Amino acid sequence: MSQALLDGAGRITSAKFQFGDGLDYLNSCPDGAFEHLTRPQLLETCGAIVRTLKAGGRLLLRVPNGASPCYGEFFWGDLTHERPYTKPSLSKLLAPLGFEDIEAMEVAPVPHGLKSTIRAILWKLVRVLTIVRFVIETGSFEQRVLTANLFLTARKAG
Repeated sequence: MSQALLDGAGRITSAKFQFGDGLDYLNSCPDGAFEHLTRPQLLETCGAIVRTLKAGGRLLLRVPNGASPCYGEFFWGDLTHERPYTKPSLSKLLAPLGFEDIEAMEVAPVPHGLKSTIRAILWKLVRVLTIVRFVIETGSFEQRVLTANLFLTARKAG
């Protein structure tokens, strides 16, 4: 993340953003970049998120998708990554902490011009072919998030 990215996001949404170390920020909050965390840091960060997020508040994560057919290139290409995540692994982490409505979505190309429209169409074709490959190999029609990154939302119960 960068301040410029946060400034740009602030111009298109009413959400409030703050640049800085996420764990330091969470630890400074009163009660009410995930894949780079060691296991102890992950547990400490999740505890701080649960402690500071209001009931009904939403957690939003964008992380490398360990279930993507090409995750290795992105995950292992950055030596600071500690672990890949999948919807099931994030659900197992977040549900016991009191999160509900855990949903994972693809971070797929979005059409906004000719090149991006072509990319979006080709992505849909590759996605269908990849699902067919998974069905042939596993016999499972399970819904899958296949993009290199996944976007996850979860709501704190209460």
